[in-house]
Amino acid sequence: MQEVQPKSRALRSLRQMTVYYNILNILGDRMKRSPRTLISLSGASEKEPEFGKARAETIKKYLVDIFGIDGSRITTEGRDKPRIPSETPGGTKELALLRAGDRRVDIESSSPELMMQVGVVLTTC
Repeated sequence: MQEVQPKSRALRSLRQMTVYYNILNILGDRMKRSPRTLISLSGASEKEPEFGKARAETIKKYLVDIFGIDGSRITTEGRDKPRIPSETPGGTKELALLRAGDRRVDIESSSPELMMQVGVVLTTC
């Protein structure tokens, strides 16, 4: 993430996807190590909530298939906008970019094991 910014947009997008997959891999690993943790995935799409739900279901499928997480530990929902949208009321700049950023899946959990800084060793009692 600290590399020099590439001049090509295609390379930038590839780097962003790598970061996103790494975040999911950290999440999946932590959920596997802490079997009592639960998450909620909220997918947003400006089209219809069903498109947002499909985004969330894709993330759930990845965690279930790759990490063997029990699907009952992951709830999904679809929305037309995220709970905390990127665009602020009355904003006039970079609206297309902000709206594109709202097509996403937010991950929520109240499990502290999932919120630890990367590199911190988890211990169990």
